[in-house]
Amino acid sequence: MEEIRVIHRDQDAFAIFVRDYLVQVDQPTRSGEESGPTPVELFVAAMAACAAHFACHHLKKEGLPYNGLEMGARYLLGGGSPQRISRLTLTVRPPARLREEDTDAMITAIRDCPVTQSLMVPPELRVQLDDQTRAA
Repeated sequence: MEEIRVIHRDQDAFAIFVRDYLVQVDQPTRSGEESGPTPVELFVAAMAACAAHFACHHLKKEGLPYNGLEMGARYLLGGGSPQRISRLTLTVRPPARLREEDTDAMITAIRDCPVTQSLMVPPELRVQLDDQTRAA
């Protein structure tokens, strides 16, 4: 099982360590100060990046233009309880016009992205406490 570490830095800022990479996340303050995207934005960005990867891979496999493909992601954060993303829209901008059958096949490929599939078939979520830091 892969592991990602998240370490509190300051206020609402956290450092995320993914293999040899560092990503900062933060929540904006009322004064507008922040040191990175919010975790929700990073979640949506991961979804869009995965979808873009699968779209490019599909176009390349089919011998279609893929350099310059863009993926837009818009989301709506629902206000209910629990708070969650209530709508997520991905917009694919291929570098060239596609025939309808190529468009349909690319959308199918995008839906095969592991991040997309994790939303459609949610993973088993376990939350556990590492009690090594508890006082004796």
